[in-house]
Amino acid sequence: MKKMKNYKAVIFLAVVLMAAPFASAAGDSDSAKNKIDANVLSNFINGINSENFGLCKCSIYLAGRYSLEGTVEPLINILNNNSKDCHTRVLAACALYKIGNTNGINAIRDAAQFECKGDLKEVCSLLYDEYLKTEMYAMISAK
Repeated sequence: MKKMKNYKAVIFLAVVLMAAPFASAAGDSDSAKNKIDANVLSNFINGINSENFGLCKCSIYLAGRYSLEGTVEPLINILNNNSKDCHTRVLAACALYKIGNTNGINAIRDAAQFECKGDLKEVCSLLYDEYLKTEMYAMISAK
């Protein structure tokens, strides 16, 4: 009987010790999701500025998907770069819209007003209109 109690105590202690790291990690999950390592951000920026077409487009997409604020300036540079492919510039505009940074939204607005390429101008115009609708709805619902 005594061996059984010792066995249960050892099992219980082993389970508690094994679960302790997971319990502390579970409390940090929100902060871990919101924190982006400087190396990760640097890699995204390098990917956005890359000459590799696929890497550039994937980095732009993921920067918007994960709303990486640190990538706003490189994305604005892509949007304003006339030598870049039009589809890449449209993707940069979509990523900037998804991030929602004021500088990025202003760059979309400027592209909608002053861009001469039809597809990019149309997409930027639609994105900026959607942003304005969202802002107006938020202001109305806040009252």
